[in-house]
Amino acid sequence: MGTARRHWAFTVAPLAVGALLLSACGGGAGQGGGSNVQVREMTGNDINPQPADQLKDGGNLNLPLVQWPQQWNYNQVQGVGVDLALVSRALIPEVFLSEADGTVRPNPDVLTEWKLLSTEPQVIQFTINPKARWSDGTPITYQDFVATWKARNGTDTAYQPASTAGWQDVSSVERGADDRDVRITFAKVYAEWQGLLQFLYPASHYATPEQFNEDWVGQLPVTAGPFKVKSMDNTAKVLVLERDPNWWGEKPKLDTITFKTVPASAQPQAFQAGDIDAVDIGPDVATFQTIQQVPNAVIRKALAPDWRVLNFSARPGTPLADVAVRTALFKGIDRTALGKAVLGPIVPDVRPLNNHIFVEGQKGYQDNGAPYDFDPQQAQAELDAAGWKLAEGNPIRAKDGTPLRITLTIPSGIPTSSNEAQIFQQQLKNIGVDLQISTVDLNAWQTQYLQTGNFELLNMAWEGTPFPISSVTSIYTFDPGNVNQNYGRIPDTTGINELFRQANEELDEAKRIELANKIDQAAWQEGFSLPLYQRPDAWGVRKDLANYGAFGFAEVDFTKVGFTR
Repeated sequence: MGTARRHWAFTVAPLAVGALLLSACGGGAGQGGGSNVQVREMTGNDINPQPADQLKDGGNLNLPLVQWPQQWNYNQVQGVGVDLALVSRALIPEVFLSEADGTVRPNPDVLTEWKLLSTEPQVIQFTINPKARWSDGTPITYQDFVATWKARNGTDTAYQPASTAGWQDVSSVERGADDRDVRITFAKVYAEWQGLLQFLYPASHYATPEQFNEDWVGQLPVTAGPFKVKSMDNTAKVLVLERDPNWWGEKPKLDTITFKTVPASAQPQAFQAGDIDAVDIGPDVATFQTIQQVPNAVIRKALAPDWRVLNFSARPGTPLADVAVRTALFKGIDRTALGKAVLGPIVPDVRPLNNHIFVEGQKGYQDNGAPYDFDPQQAQAELDAAGWKLAEGNPIRAKDGTPLRITLTIPSGIPTSSNEAQIFQQQLKNIGVDLQISTVDLNAWQTQYLQTGNFELLNMAWEGTPFPISSVTSIYTFDPGNVNQNYGRIPDTTGINELFRQANEELDEAKRIELANKIDQAAWQEGFSLPLYQRPDAWGVRKDLANYGAFGFAEVDFTKVGFTR
């Protein structure tokens, strides 16, 4: 989204919004032409790090949400998303935390110790912090982990999790020596097991399918974070958080955090007016240029595992049901021109992303997409071979009298989505494809189009994780009974499911990376989706805002966010 990014989670978060992706680029910090704002070099992490004792005690932080969550359970299929991830970091405990370099560590506020007890079978032991409690006063125990496992392992289809990957390989979650001792046993080796555990929810509102699916709709019944809910207005779409006096960890510097829903297209002006204290620039050049003119603001940039993508649907009865048409369209899109047109001065050396699993700068990245690079002549030849031919005097291809007309569904109010759509439309016209653009309500885009597969083409972004293989399993595998995040319902004809099984069980990193690149090659062959470019993690923030900005692989710690004196 055009909101703060969740930089790791077991389930990759879809970003509907316009400004979205990463690119590794250097260059010195400096001023934009005629700008008031310092534009900093893109690094691993750029958040104005300041010790807590150098910050003001108190104050309110105003942050924007692009989409108001309707489902506040992040692990439920309609909950996963970057807006909710941002809010949850202040309210819901995270078991593992990520650092700017992509490594992860246990959260000491949740765990005091963890051990790998054995590898055959694979058994993990967690010791829960004895101070950890839910806002209703009950302690955090092994039962909360049990409830998560039952909700997310896929055995009870009444639960509707965003992903079952990993959890379906857990054979048991049990009490150890006491209620604070958790033992997780795997039926088979699961290499990236730390990626299973991000947000932990209470068994009291998770233990049944009804609780998991419905208790978090329009409300946050129980929390356990440095902040608690002060007020939630589902009509005005404003959430106000305040310090939780029962929080056992480091005391937050802020008094309150106000999350207000602001369309992505209106966020630059809201920031300019002082209504919000940070704005996600991403690849949006107009936003970048607006923020450059704002007094007392800073543009921060970081490397991040985010990428923009064009999703394809394999829905029967449509031209894209044919893999030959999907891969032909790949070659009809000039991604280099697209990236330069969309990113402009933000990332001057932008180039196509040619891997579905890894981003550039991440260990394991290799270019597997070169055979699908822009080649309009080859694209036209492949469409001819698939039966979609040009008749004399007609600029649009047809087959059996049916024109090659395809619809791209985009959310309203998202400049990058709209800009990309117009470029796609012109480029595909050049190879005889009539691309229609359908703009739908932003709040309906995810639930009524993306998640239901009600589209032919759909441009969006994914946000990656330090667990690049397990985190995308739910995207690229195919299960007709549970599509997870394979929104285009692309079938498995190349053995992707089996390759993922092997990769997720492989403990040897080099072999795991080799398998991941075989998966990527298969995804290209399937015509699964077209990676476009990496998204810059670029933010405009108040100059006096500390420990907040462009996080890269890391994530916000709301106990440390505040304003300098």
